[in-house]
Amino acid sequence: MVEAIDHSAELPLNIGELLSRVDNDQELLRELVQLFKEKCPRLMKSLQDAVSKEQMKTLETTGHTLKGMLASMSATRAALAASRLQEIGRGGKHSQLKEALAALESEIAVLIPELDACLVDAGL
Repeated sequence: MVEAIDHSAELPLNIGELLSRVDNDQELLRELVQLFKEKCPRLMKSLQDAVSKEQMKTLETTGHTLKGMLASMSATRAALAASRLQEIGRGGKHSQLKEALAALESEIAVLIPELDACLVDAGL
């Protein structure tokens, strides 16, 4: 018997899960995406500054905040990347900072257009 493989974690955004989280409420979806897009640049800037200054506590707390936001948006890959920065901030290796930040930046760069497309598809 062949088992089905769940590829949703490979997608930048699990749209089905996100719609389920908002109970298919299109207005709530729009508000959630808008709020994320407003807060994400500030959080990313904070992470970039923390990496350049090796401010581990800021990495941990901001990484945690962003991880939660991304998880609530059903953006598993980006949430995992933010989690990695949180872990590094908690006591990981300084040598991994730039690589971990680059991975998160890459995931966010892919996620934002996916969120925009999700809104367009929903007619918002």
